[in-house]
Amino acid sequence: MAERTIISIGGGELRERTTLKIDEYVAGRAKARAGERRANALFLPTASHDFMPDYKTFHKGYTGVFDLKTDVALCVFKDVDLLRMREKFEKADMIYVGGGDTVFMIEQWKKTGLLPLIRAAYERDVVLCGLSAGAICWVLEMYTDSATA
Repeated sequence: MAERTIISIGGGELRERTTLKIDEYVAGRAKARAGERRANALFLPTASHDFMPDYKTFHKGYTGVFDLKTDVALCVFKDVDLLRMREKFEKADMIYVGGGDTVFMIEQWKKTGLLPLIRAAYERDVVLCGLSAGAICWVLEMYTDSATA
């Protein structure tokens, strides 16, 4: 069995590049998983209600600095096409979950059917990581300042 990787980034800002060293490590793990081909990174901005400036910041860093292909999985303001979404998840060497409202994010993933896709990515040894809400979504029990459902 290959090594499963979850990288939880407790705080910082992609936009301000305060996590640059950690991001370099994450990108390296994704590249190692990809082997000879260019690594793919999938960004999930669900916790920030699919706030696209977060994806643009992620794309700028992970493509411009680390040379990964990036894509985004949006599931808040439109119906989710699970077939198309599955394709995105299956291409990913790394999944990065952004910060925001943890409780909302988990409930949205349940409602839209993304949770099984995330679990399948974990089983395929895709590198899982995230910042803030994206750091604590990987565990069964957590403390969050997000409002409870």
